[in-house]
Amino acid sequence: MKNQNHEIDRNFTRLYIDETEISVESGLPAARVTPPGPVAARSAVTGPGRVFRHSEMGTMGFDDSAWRLDEGRNYYVLTRDYDTQHAGAKAPADIRRVCLDLGFKPVDLPVVPVARFDRRNLKRYLLGPLKLLRLIARARATDIVLVQHPIVGRLEKRLIPRLCRRCRTIALVHDLDIIRNQENLEYDDLTFLSHFDVIISQNDKMLEYVEEKIPRVQNVSIDLFDYLTTRDAQVAWSAAPGRLYIIGNLNPDKAGYLYAIQGVKLPIWAYGPNCETQKLPAGVAWKGVLDMHNPAFGAVDGFGVVWDGRSADGLEGVWGRYLLYNTPHKLSMYMMLGMPVIVPSESAVARFVVDSGIGFAVGSLQEADDLVSSLSPDAWDRLRQNVLAARRGIMGGAYTRKAMRGALVALGAVQEDRAS
Repeated sequence: MKNQNHEIDRNFTRLYIDETEISVESGLPAARVTPPGPVAARSAVTGPGRVFRHSEMGTMGFDDSAWRLDEGRNYYVLTRDYDTQHAGAKAPADIRRVCLDLGFKPVDLPVVPVARFDRRNLKRYLLGPLKLLRLIARARATDIVLVQHPIVGRLEKRLIPRLCRRCRTIALVHDLDIIRNQENLEYDDLTFLSHFDVIISQNDKMLEYVEEKIPRVQNVSIDLFDYLTTRDAQVAWSAAPGRLYIIGNLNPDKAGYLYAIQGVKLPIWAYGPNCETQKLPAGVAWKGVLDMHNPAFGAVDGFGVVWDGRSADGLEGVWGRYLLYNTPHKLSMYMMLGMPVIVPSESAVARFVVDSGIGFAVGSLQEADDLVSSLSPDAWDRLRQNVLAARRGIMGGAYTRKAMRGALVALGAVQEDRAS
């Protein structure tokens, strides 16, 4: 393929731009080196066909039986290679890490500017499509590729449907722009997702939405994103809750509710970028920005708030309505911190939070204030036990493995090993 002064050779092994060669090895790119963590320390999987045991899945409804990937296939995980400090990079990086532990091979696509074409980034623009072309060329009908959606890049979006026709594919949905951003939709991600064999949705509400819109595709729910970390497993709890925590992007367009809070007596500590401190109401204090990959807290003395939109009395605005279908990653961060949560009663995560006993679903933050203030010591202790059970799961990758097992079972790519 030749176009002006850049060229890709027929075997997809070299890319030339302005007579500069970008080498691509004959095999797929090797995994990035990552420090050992809780998943690597506990997993029994090193490749397809090896037995895997759920070591911490005895709680929160996890299946503790042994299973292994079906032999005779190749397994790949396709991930956008964000900078590790990018706030949106944590969940995809953790999914990737768990999948590598299961025996998947990585295909990492470079991040490219999406606002406008910049010739200085031409190599990065072409490297992602080149990797996809090479994967399409070598993929067999029985191979399985996990794609983390959404994929940013026009060429990649056009090539992935070709990959879906070539082999078996799974899409794990981090965001659905057709719900979140209807007024400024660059492309229909439902049409894009219709090419896949299995879709891993974030929760039951999103699963129902996807099933209605794409009935032919098999669906699995992940319920909660994992949050891999090297933090100490011990969590200190205070004798009683005394405040509310709000962590995330504090831009008024997204977190307008924070600036509209009224009648809440408990102190509120807010962490995150884009805070307009001069607009904060009385009782709300901005405490800076946390390291999203390894946030540090003292003893747990309150509840983490999962809320979005312009109102503290319900789900209003684009970001508020998105919670009707979305599982925010901050829910996982609160679990990793050992912190019970307050969520909107209308939100997609409300049933999971209540059924799991890890927090409360309320109609307004003022209602949350009354609920937390009147909590008994026994109820506080029950919350602690349930949160710590969920915490063990997300720190070890249990939710990703559960969802991946469901997706792979749907594709006939799991071998049960009851005798192990």
